[in-house]
Amino acid sequence: MKTKRIKTKKEKLILLLDIAVIIVCILRSLGNYKFFAEGFAMVKEFSGSNPFMSCLLIFYMIWLFILYIAIKNFIILAIYLAYRIPKKRIIKHNTKYEVIENIDYFRERFTGITPPEISLLTDLEIETKKDLAASILNLYNKKVISFDSKNKMVVNKDVNTDHLKESDSYLYSLLLNNNLDIISVKKWKEISTKEAIEDGYIKEKNREKRYGFNDSLLTIFRWVGIMFLAGIIGGGYLVTPPGQKLMKNMEEYETITKDIKDQDVIVDMIKEDKDFRKLTYDLYVGSIPVCLVGTFAVIALFALFSMPFYLRARKITYFFVDANDKYERTPEGKILVEQIVGMKNFIHDFSNLSQSEKEEVVLWNDFIIYAILLEENEKIIHEILKIKKMDVNILDNVNTQVIDLSNNKD
Repeated sequence: MKTKRIKTKKEKLILLLDIAVIIVCILRSLGNYKFFAEGFAMVKEFSGSNPFMSCLLIFYMIWLFILYIAIKNFIILAIYLAYRIPKKRIIKHNTKYEVIENIDYFRERFTGITPPEISLLTDLEIETKKDLAASILNLYNKKVISFDSKNKMVVNKDVNTDHLKESDSYLYSLLLNNNLDIISVKKWKEISTKEAIEDGYIKEKNREKRYGFNDSLLTIFRWVGIMFLAGIIGGGYLVTPPGQKLMKNMEEYETITKDIKDQDVIVDMIKEDKDFRKLTYDLYVGSIPVCLVGTFAVIALFALFSMPFYLRARKITYFFVDANDKYERTPEGKILVEQIVGMKNFIHDFSNLSQSEKEEVVLWNDFIIYAILLEENEKIIHEILKIKKMDVNILDNVNTQVIDLSNNKD
């Protein structure tokens, strides 16, 4: 069965978090910046006009710096990876869907489906800000709420909510009583999830806890295996002719430099002695395979040393990462999610439509809601709002009020 994946902003957020963690680790590792500054200065002296030698030595300095960062921050990295690895895996799994009807574009209204149900089907998770904003605009389309001349939300009283689904009716009562807080939003999510289950789009996964003692042992054995494999490959390389030549060059280099304590003297020798310069060059080139294999060995060793911190953090992250991964799509949900992705593709190409096609599309009051739920860019959303003759500030005000109301009570 062919599968595709839905692109979500969650993966971009993880990438930004990766960058933030790397920056923190680099900043914590700049205490020995003099060593690396002197190293790069030495690169300039070593390489002269040889660009290959320059690249080679820069590679070695970067390699050493990365290893130093890993060793210096191994506890931080272990704890972060305990969150990052399962989170990334769950996102990739939940955004994957089976191609059943081979739909590229879908441009029909999703009747009887609430915004949080659509959001659930895309990645099996309800996201507070965008899904609340879409749900509030859905109530606006149903004339349950309105906006005054200043685009401030007005909740219409004495509205007959019999035509609303339970989640919409509950959200209406929260807005009416200005009672949108963390607890009530959590309950709204639970009601929305229950509706998706009752409508037959998602179901609870039939699985037991996936992380336990056996998983811990498997992780440890995996890294031990990588370390031993790196050792075997490295040892095997050293008995080959290139490896034997490397060992011979290392012995010769050590013999020549064993009594030299000043690095500047070695730099001068490289400049003035062609034979010593060639020896150094051959030594660096020949050691590339050893460094590459050694990198895997060091990473495996680092992983084993950090394993106690990783495993402890992993047990904690299980309860708010893996344990929340409770649902999967039903056969009906698998068909619907492909239609939702077809709608996402259609909205994505909205700017390419002719004006007459746009006028036809905007007859659907739900169109802007789909654009918000499916995380299309602000330019397209604002363009749709303008064509629908809705003030572009409405969405910004809805988002602001969602945040304000959510912070109203803790």
